[in-house]
Amino acid sequence: MMATVEELESRMRFVESTIAGEKEVTLAVLQQAVRNGAVLNTLRADVPAISTRVDQLAADAAVANAALRDHSTKLAVLQQDVAAIRNDVTALRRGQEELHTRLDQVQTDMAARLEAMERNIAAILAAVTPRGPAP
Repeated sequence: MMATVEELESRMRFVESTIAGEKEVTLAVLQQAVRNGAVLNTLRADVPAISTRVDQLAADAAVANAALRDHSTKLAVLQQDVAAIRNDVTALRRGQEELHTRLDQVQTDMAARLEAMERNIAAILAAVTPRGPAP
């Protein structure tokens, strides 16, 4: 079984078209590899800058964390101070209420004494005042 020239030419065209397709695929792969290499080189060039920025962000985060802890401590102290001030104000109000109660009692006692004194003065004046016509 011998192949005819037409069959051979047909096979040859098929092989040539397959080879042409393979060349196109290989060329596309090569071009993509070159582009990927360029991108990779750009990324490699950017890595030190990115690493520096990440280090700066880590340092900033550490500073912010330390400030947060410091502020948390100060807030706890302030909360304790506010609680102490509230207790002091409550004690002052109770003392003020006691003073008002005592002052009210003193005022009541003073009024009673003043009335007693006025009665006594009136009695003394009545006893000292002459009663009758003067000779």
